[in-house]
Amino acid sequence: MKLITTHDRVAGVADAWKEQYRAGRRSWGTCMGGSAQPIWEQLKALPPTATEADVVAIVGNHSWTYLGCDECGERTGVIVRFHDVEDHDSSTVDLCPSCLRKALALVSANERAGE
Repeated sequence: MKLITTHDRVAGVADAWKEQYRAGRRSWGTCMGGSAQPIWEQLKALPPTATEADVVAIVGNHSWTYLGCDECGERTGVIVRFHDVEDHDSSTVDLCPSCLRKALALVSANERAGE
């Protein structure tokens, strides 16, 4: 399991972009009708204090920074990812702090009931 924050996503966006559009290739892939390299260069140039809005201004959407809870469906700034395997075919579950607290309350209620 792994804790992921919006700040983590922003900080890692340039590397994630490069992995998506360059990994294992001799040249950059295409994105939005052109090479993905200029976008990567802008992302790489972001300062450590960059925000989600800075990334959105470059990429054009929230897809690279979005965090959502798989239980309640709400957007959140922090999730705990279960079964974090670097494989797009694996099933992961992302839970927000509120849903994690609800899960723990279910376990506690069950333990108090003697089961």
